[in-house]
Amino acid sequence: MNASFQNSMTGVVKGLSNECVQKNEQVLACESARAELTNRVVHLEAKVVHLEADKSELTNRVVHLEAKNMHLQAKNVHLQAKVVHLEAKAVHFEAKTDKLQDDVAKLMNLATTTQRTNPP
Repeated sequence: MNASFQNSMTGVVKGLSNECVQKNEQVLACESARAELTNRVVHLEAKVVHLEADKSELTNRVVHLEAKNMHLQAKNVHLQAKVVHLEAKAVHFEAKTDKLQDDVAKLMNLATTTQRTNPP
């Protein structure tokens, strides 16, 4: 009976030992999976930081382009005002030219009239 008991206990110990090995393997597998997930999280967090930096850079570019656009719009308004001013000047010079042509015509008429009344 002693040998039978001893064999029985040896079987129990071997069974428990095998169960412990299996549990340890499960724990190691879980720890490995957790480490892999932690690495993934760190990688994704790095991606988020990179994307936020890209977003910040794009925001800065948008602000710069908006400022450039406003500057160009102001320049455009200034040039349009210049065009209006030059067009007004052209109208003024046309009026002056018309007046000078009228004055020349009057002088020519006066000269013609003077020649008729006072021939040389």
